[in-house]
Amino acid sequence: MTTKTASIGAWLPSRHQYRPTDLLNADAVDMLNALGFSSHDMSTHGWVKVGDAHISVDLLPAEQCAADTIAALRREQGELQAKATQIEGEIQKLLAITYAPSRGAEEVAL
Repeated sequence: MTTKTASIGAWLPSRHQYRPTDLLNADAVDMLNALGFSSHDMSTHGWVKVGDAHISVDLLPAEQCAADTIAALRREQGELQAKATQIEGEIQKLLAITYAPSRGAEEVAL
């Protein structure tokens, strides 16, 4: 297993239910779920930097990540194929509509 460790900014959305002072008394798991982590300055996107995080990630084996990615892509592919089938059905319904001018329109055209 490979572990990666880094320090990164901890950011809170400016419109979040937590105010920065609420973080001091918040449950750790709830607080971490409320935060975003980025090395980029998120203040121009409505985020408030509330601290720095020191994060370690135990990476899964590459083979497992690849298998999980393939499974996710296959799910997405199935959803897209279902959407494409639905769109094609709508197109076919529209193509099945035949135009038959009303009697009044024929007489005017003559």
